[in-house]
Amino acid sequence: MRRVQLSVTAFIICAVLAFYFANAMAQNATTRPVVPSADVELIVGWLNGAVVAPATQDRFVDQQTISAAKETLFFTDINSVNLPTSMKNVTYEFIRARMSTLKGGESADPAVIITHATALDPENGLLRTARKPNAGERYYYVEVAMGNLAWRCMKLVVYEFNRQSHIEVLWSKQS
Repeated sequence: MRRVQLSVTAFIICAVLAFYFANAMAQNATTRPVVPSADVELIVGWLNGAVVAPATQDRFVDQQTISAAKETLFFTDINSVNLPTSMKNVTYEFIRARMSTLKGGESADPAVIITHATALDPENGLLRTARKPNAGERYYYVEVAMGNLAWRCMKLVVYEFNRQSHIEVLWSKQS
């Protein structure tokens, strides 16, 4: 009888632990940020001036340069991004060469890089803004080289609010 009680107790403990871990894994899977290509398409639309950033109601400052270019080079580490016809998807090595050309002061069409980022900045592990990260936010680094030594580097966050995607600029540098 004692063995049966121990067996039943062990079974109940195992079942409770299995339920707990299955619940924890399911919750972790739903809170893990997903980086859809729609975020990058939203950012590209904002850079081109086709989309106003809903969070700030701002347009990208240099949208005319990007939208007027014949062939803006583009690189991202996210798959299946639909680009406007004025943008050409290229490899990282190719876009770095174009950015070096533009940084050197030569004239060429703009270049845009959009990559994944984290809430914390890798230089010091701190947020550069007073804003704290929220669950479900997706972070991106955006580099835009436009010629005449003009260069913008930004960190953006994309989040959902009222079933609409919003873009917020966390910080921005320019040269």
